[in-house]
Amino acid sequence: AHALVARPLHAVLAIVFAIAAFWHAQLGLQVVVEDYVHARGMQVLLQVSIRFLCFLGAAASVLAVLRIALGR
Repeated sequence: AHALVARPLHAVLAIVFAIAAFWHAQLGLQVVVEDYVHARGMQVLLQVSIRFLCFLGAAASVLAVLRIALGR
């Protein structure tokens, strides 16, 4: 897997996939919160938390791929 991700095209595709996967997860969790959480304050707290965690996961994934692709 390391050798595969080290190739430039595969690294770009892995980064695009990671961003798309976390974006999709954020949108799906947003719908779940909107449908099932009725307290407005809790909705806002969960939405902010979900966005932050998805951003953090995407950033960590991108950095991991870049470290492998750049050989560091």
